[in-house]
Amino acid sequence: MAVLAPAPPAAVGPLAVAVVAAEGAIVAALAVGPLVRVGFALALGLLGAFTIAIVSAYTREKRVPCACFGSGSPVGPRHVVRNGILAAVALAGLLTAGGGPVHLAGAGIALAAGLIGGLLMITFDDLVELFE
Repeated sequence: MAVLAPAPPAAVGPLAVAVVAAEGAIVAALAVGPLVRVGFALALGLLGAFTIAIVSAYTREKRVPCACFGSGSPVGPRHVVRNGILAAVALAGLLTAGGGPVHLAGAGIALAAGLIGGLLMITFDDLVELFE
């Protein structure tokens, strides 16, 4: 089985567990007001690690399937672009996260934008294929 990042076979399982744990920590931190900035910073770090692994696999000419969002297409430039978009969103969140009161209208707009953005990211590979 081809893996995204070069790692000894014995490290693949623990790395997978660490990735899932990091993703869970990001979600938990983003859900807790005082830890929101930590969550965005962790997301940036994890996206950076994913992007390095994608570029590494692509430059080694490894046809590793991307399992992101249920996709099975081989990793490539489109995945770097997608991670760049997600990193820009995480950076915007990091820079704008504040401790002020939550306004219902703003929360509604943020929820709608998040849902639309999430759907676009989930279908990103399919959207790119439409224009290739």
